[in-house]
Amino acid sequence: MGERDQISELADPILHYILSDHSTKVAFCTSILSKRWNYIWNRVPVLDFENTICGLRNASKVKKFMISVEKILRDRNQEANIKKFTFKCRLYMKPSRVTSSISFLLKCNVEEMKLHLDSKSFSIIPASLFTSKSLISLHLKETKVTPRVGFPKYISLPKLKILTLNEITFTGKCEQLFAGCHVLEELNIWECTFAMREFCISAPLLKTLVIDNSKRHAAEMEDCILNIHAHGLLSLKYTTAVAKDYVLSNFVAPVEAHFLFSLTGDETMEQKVNQNAAVSKLLGAFSHVKCLSVIAPPVHHLFVSEDLLNKLPTFHKLNRLELYHVTSDGTVIELLKVSPYLENLVFCLFVDEDYTDGDVEGFHTSFPHLKSVSFEVEDHDGHPRELRWMKLILKNAIALEKMSICYDLEGLERRQEFMEEIRNVPRASSVCLVEFSQ
Repeated sequence: MGERDQISELADPILHYILSDHSTKVAFCTSILSKRWNYIWNRVPVLDFENTICGLRNASKVKKFMISVEKILRDRNQEANIKKFTFKCRLYMKPSRVTSSISFLLKCNVEEMKLHLDSKSFSIIPASLFTSKSLISLHLKETKVTPRVGFPKYISLPKLKILTLNEITFTGKCEQLFAGCHVLEELNIWECTFAMREFCISAPLLKTLVIDNSKRHAAEMEDCILNIHAHGLLSLKYTTAVAKDYVLSNFVAPVEAHFLFSLTGDETMEQKVNQNAAVSKLLGAFSHVKCLSVIAPPVHHLFVSEDLLNKLPTFHKLNRLELYHVTSDGTVIELLKVSPYLENLVFCLFVDEDYTDGDVEGFHTSFPHLKSVSFEVEDHDGHPRELRWMKLILKNAIALEKMSICYDLEGLERRQEFMEEIRNVPRASSVCLVEFSQ
């Protein structure tokens, strides 16, 4: 007697849910399993063609693919439950066919759409995309927006909550894009170019904002004023160049902010002064943040400038501070001074040729609220800098409960010496536990 096919006995919605995690090509292949599966794949609420398109290398294959896509869409009706559509435009695709397919999906009330377009294909996007009443999430990738084919003047996306813009060149005005997204909660701007005088983001319900150009050698924002009006913003990740200036609303209760400012190293003295003033203004806007992450840029003048450090706000609500690759002890000291209620601290200091020693031993504080500290020691030999900070905190943190040390030390003898030295440090807290890991 053959084994019972328990998977095929599952209800249709469950099978649709399982196949939703796979590409449409994989879902289609299940149609050969049995008559039961012959129609299951065609009712899956996710249409994902992105990976399938990557293997198309000539006009003939592209044409056959588009015919297949059109057939799949024809087999569905406008009441079909299509939740998500992922598509990558390629060379040889006939614009009218792509436009027709997207228009059909919009009539099917698709909720999530990801379009990966080349620099010449933005014109295939139908105007109806920007007036969709069903879209909740929209991702546009690798689209070059120019004044000639820019965003339409009228945009109304009443349900859009998540907007992701990837590798777009912004020119001219684009305020209408965000003004037409009345309930926008999450905005992701990745690897974009800001070839404009002022970039304005006005979204009263925005909670999460990501501006990330970390993959580029130098982000193009140095000549642009960044204007952000989002009173309810909770989270900001800013990994790009320092803008020319910042115009910022009063953020009511930001929870977390992550900063890495990309620099070229060729800045003049005047540019450095202007950058310090701009960064000071940006940090000041997040003085009520609960979690702050600072990653020192490859060029470090921002976080060693006395002018900038003297203008740091006091972070009265800061609970967690994360410091990565900060090469100046003076910067660490100043950040700790303006964080009086800090409970959690993460160190990944990373010593290199730009390291500047500071008076760590002369920095006297009881760290009255500090409960948890985490160190990541990246130097194979174990640098005295980390040891000084570990000893300082153990001797002075009266409320410390746990110190975690993740180290990468070569040689068993060196590791044992390192651990023994830490264990013998007098501790201000009687309940402090020190954990070591590799």
